[in-house]
Amino acid sequence: TKQGRVFETKILFIKPVKVNALTYIGVKELDSEKTKIVWGTRGNLAFPLTIISIFYSPEKAMGNNLDQGLKELKQILENR
Repeated sequence: TKQGRVFETKILFIKPVKVNALTYIGVKELDSEKTKIVWGTRGNLAFPLTIISIFYSPEKAMGNNLDQGLKELKQILENR
């Protein structure tokens, strides 16, 4: 198997509240027909955002964009 790669992106939300976050996508080829992808977000939320995030998750807010990005990444990997 080949060595994996990690792509990181810094995100800055300004409204409704200023938040810095780091998102990452890890990609590793397991074999010629299989690729493992891991993604997530790192960052700190100040109070009261910690409480709000329980009911309104960032994953749900960005879910459609992440799903579309994963579909595009799949196409890129399959066409290599």
